[in-house]
Amino acid sequence: MNLKKEICKMKKENTTRYPSEFKRQIVQSYKSGSRITDLSSEYGIPHATIHYWIKTMSENKKEVSMIPDYNEYYMELRNRIVELEIENEILKKVAAMYLRDTKLAGSRSIFA
Repeated sequence: MNLKKEICKMKKENTTRYPSEFKRQIVQSYKSGSRITDLSSEYGIPHATIHYWIKTMSENKKEVSMIPDYNEYYMELRNRIVELEIENEILKKVAAMYLRDTKLAGSRSIFA
C-alpha cells in the first residue's frame, strides 16, 4: 500500500492533513466491517479523527442524495392526497344519491 507509506511519512513530519482519497478509503473500510480501533492502530490515526470522517462523509452523502428523493416522495404523497380527496367527494355524492334512491324506492313499496 503506497498510500499507507505516505501517511506514515506524513506522520513523521508532524503533518496532520490527510488526502481525501485516504479518508474515503478509511471510511469505506469501516463500512465494510473494520473496527475503528483496528483502523486507528493500523494507520496511526486518532479514534476521534476517524469518527469525524465517518460522520462528515455520511452527512455529506445524505445532503446530496436524500434531498431529491425526499422532494420526489413529498410530491408523490401530495398527489396521492389530492386523488384521495377527489375520490372521497365522489363517494360522498354516490352515497347520498343511493340513500335518496332507497328512500324513494321505500316509499313506493306495494306494501305501504
